Amino acid sequence: YIRQAAELFPENRTLLEEWREELKAESRLDEAVRVCNQLIDLEPYSFAYWDELAHLYTMEERYEQAIEAYDFALTINSSEDEATQAKILKGYCLYMNGSYEKALELYKEFQGNGINELNVKAILAHCHIQMKHYDEAFPMLAELAQHDEMDSYTFSIHDFVICCLALGKHEEAYRALKEAVNKRPLDEGLLMMFSLIGIWDSNKMEEIKHTLNRYEKLTDRKLDDFAAIAFHLPFTKMGKKALEAVLGE
Repeated sequence: YIRQAAELFPENRTLLEEWREELKAESRLDEAVRVCNQLIDLEPYSFAYWDELAHLYTMEERYEQAIEAYDFALTINSSEDEATQAKILKGYCLYMNGSYEKALELYKEFQGNGINELNVKAILAHCHIQMKHYDEAFPMLAELAQHDEMDSYTFSIHDFVICCLALGKHEEAYRALKEAVNKRPLDEGLLMMFSLIGIWDSNKMEEIKHTLNRYEKLTDRKLDDFAAIAFHLPFTKMGKKALEAVLGE
């Protein structure tokens, strides 16, 4: 009904907005982008339309187009909160696109002002890791390792371990992982990383076995089940490759 109405009245922004939202809810993102561009044609100086277009591109992982759309949005008058959110999301797109230096430069604006502070710090730290700025990343990641309430906690622990090993802080890497698996004993990503401790310290094998046995008891899964899960986790190959790389430097 909404589609038919919008096609019948192609300059009715309310109908087009409803159609765009319906398409987005149905994950028909290419069509939602097309409708969003129709809205921009009707009102090219709408911050909301450019911001929404950028969001749709981000959902599609088309980060270059998302960055361009955010750039357009940020040239248009908007509230301070809207502009701040757009900058944060643009920084995320730069980060996901591998433009770490640009993401770092943008996110430095938000350091210490309390806006999405932990998430901003996690992305800043990861950018530093990617650029091998381990000394800069270390204090950020040491702080993030204390925040197991974060959605990105597992990812931050992964980065902290890589950072520790690159700086020769092997025991700190071990302690962080041990504390993390105690906080989240069912987190397969953390357990996988903990099991990789044996790469640099074979003396920890008994503790690794004990930790994995605890996982078995808590979940009624066998280690073969854990191995099958871990094989599909992004940390498995990525983590092992990263660990071996920094240990070989």
